[in-house]
Amino acid sequence: EKSPRAVMPSSAEWRFDVPGLRWVGVFVDQPLSEIAAVAQQLKLAAVQIHRDLDEAAVEDLRQNLPIGTEIWLALQPDEATASFNLAVDRWVLDRRKSGDPMEQQAFDWSAWATKKPANQLVLAGGLGPTNLSAARRLGFGLLDVNSGVESQPGSKSVPLIQTCFNALRGQGKECASA
Repeated sequence: EKSPRAVMPSSAEWRFDVPGLRWVGVFVDQPLSEIAAVAQQLKLAAVQIHRDLDEAAVEDLRQNLPIGTEIWLALQPDEATASFNLAVDRWVLDRRKSGDPMEQQAFDWSAWATKKPANQLVLAGGLGPTNLSAARRLGFGLLDVNSGVESQPGSKSVPLIQTCFNALRGQGKECASA
């Protein structure tokens, strides 16, 4: 709710009518009951959680989520291995500039490509047009370019998004951020 990207569930519902898209809700310190309620309301494919969880909390949340909704736990790279024993579906590796999980910064992600099954790792933090292809070659399951395609916090840049897609498709050159 403090992020410039925060969206209230009631105002998000119309955005979810696009067939074929899978939506992920990002939650920072919200109670598990609120996370489950929003996931039910919006039929989220996954919930990305930025808070401490233990195994009991993961199990409680899973029981209250819609069937098939994944749990993604966000971790700072230096604390990640301690939480790999939790029964979550994916781990989001990011490095925050501040307390806002959307204000990500790059870190040395090359060593993480060999941790866990790499396809269970979501790489976030400082990804954008200039380094997306290099990150993709490491085999992470998902790449999160959220802050890397913004002209300002909360405002996506269509040219930066297009440049990222072109880089992933192998079309054109990787360009510096505009």
